[in-house]
Amino acid sequence: MANEFRHGTVGAALSQAEWESITGHAFDAQATGDIPYASSATQLSRLGIGTANQLLYISSGLPAWGVPTLIWTAGVAITAGNYQMGRDADATNQLHFNVPTGTSFEWSRNDVSNMVLTGQTLFLGDTSNANMTAGITINQGSNSDQVLALKGSLINHGMTTLPLGQDTEIDDYCTFGKADNTNGGMLIQGLVGANVDFEMDGYARTDDTGKTVDAGAPHYYRTLRHDGANAFGAFAVNSNLFAIVKRDSASNATRFLFDVEGSAHADVEWITFDQYDDLALARDFQTLMLTQNRFGPNMLYHYDALVEAGIVGEHSLHIEDRRSDGRGIELRGMVNFTRLAMLHHGVLLQLGEHYQSHEQRIVQLEQDNAVLRRQLMGGSNA
Repeated sequence: MANEFRHGTVGAALSQAEWESITGHAFDAQATGDIPYASSATQLSRLGIGTANQLLYISSGLPAWGVPTLIWTAGVAITAGNYQMGRDADATNQLHFNVPTGTSFEWSRNDVSNMVLTGQTLFLGDTSNANMTAGITINQGSNSDQVLALKGSLINHGMTTLPLGQDTEIDDYCTFGKADNTNGGMLIQGLVGANVDFEMDGYARTDDTGKTVDAGAPHYYRTLRHDGANAFGAFAVNSNLFAIVKRDSASNATRFLFDVEGSAHADVEWITFDQYDDLALARDFQTLMLTQNRFGPNMLYHYDALVEAGIVGEHSLHIEDRRSDGRGIELRGMVNFTRLAMLHHGVLLQLGEHYQSHEQRIVQLEQDNAVLRRQLMGGSNA
């Protein structure tokens, strides 16, 4: 039998000196650090010393060495005033970390705090926030990559190294970070393998129908100017408040701007409607939208022509029943107001040309009339 406890030198008889000797008895293959244990009800055996960082635990009813693993098979009562860790005794199988009232949990590396949990507040990379009672504080330090990433096991948009913004993993569907590593600002990236990468829903219980400078809406965007300290600053004349920018393989291109005066600016391609009678086209557009008449006998241009001209979106016309709010049955459609404004511009030019033409004809008629009047007057004097 291996590891058993026995007399060091087996002879015919055991002398008193041998019995009392502290070196005469030993375990089989005994070494420094070994531990004796009862391997049965009648047998003492040796457990060889473990290796560094191993812990003594019970395996199949006998002591054994293993890696540092804490195992709770039964609950223990948590005492509020104790520093304590264990499985709860209330049969809910919760793992409890308990510290006395007024203290906090801190996870450190090389005695540098990485995460602190105190009360209802979680700190990552920081230890305090005087402006937070309950919430999460994340301090990135000097890092400029993602501060928060949201993932999904079914997501695979195929992007990892982005040409603009912060790099991602293919299962990220939303990331948060700094817009600028020095000046700050927030960068939100929506990542998708289809065509809708950012969707925002606002559920409002009441309405705001005001049309004043104090009016609100379920989606309320506010742009603030500060003075670099704790007070408001003043926007300069023509300052831009909101921009919609297109970015592709070419470069940035700002398409829409809204400025502090309330003016809207659009970067558009200008077109004319040379193949159309602008006035008739504008009139027939109104006829279509107001009378729901796509092919009226008095219309020069019907629905298809308005779609071809880019004024009405293809397949966008639809009926809405608004009788519940007193507005009746409405024909609605997606209208390209940029092109509609261009059409109105063309109508104004067309009307101006007609006006000038008629004005010239009137001037010519007045001149002809004056000649005839002089001729008549001359004949009557003869």
